[in-house]
Amino acid sequence: MRNTEELMMYDSQYKKLQELFSESIRKAQNYWLTRIDGLGYIVVTGSYDPDAESSMEAANGITIDAVLRTPYEMAAELLENWRWQWYYAHRDIVHMDDWDSIREMDSCILSEVGSEYAEELEELRRKAGEILGMDLSGL
Repeated sequence: MRNTEELMMYDSQYKKLQELFSESIRKAQNYWLTRIDGLGYIVVTGSYDPDAESSMEAANGITIDAVLRTPYEMAAELLENWRWQWYYAHRDIVHMDDWDSIREMDSCILSEVGSEYAEELEELRRKAGEILGMDLSGL
């Protein structure tokens, strides 16, 4: 069990990471990051049907994709979401199919579009690393 001081530090880091990635979170369709008391931050993906007859039918396509136990896990998740949002926004210049892991696409995207992607990704890694007090260049 984590102590109160560690929980307060984590909460601050979670909020700062959400602020840093707020644009890509906002752009994401069918992707939500939320906090549930007693569980922590979770990633919810899928589709929601507000016109469904019942609440069960409305949420039929929604899945808890991940439970983010640490700010590091949140940073990794948000970097991956940012990569997907970048890919979706630039499909016209990136000529490839969706892959299982967007991280595997980094080298392919770099060969297609060069430094714009790499610079944005490195800046986000650096800023997220500053929030967490660690090097995130491997994410």
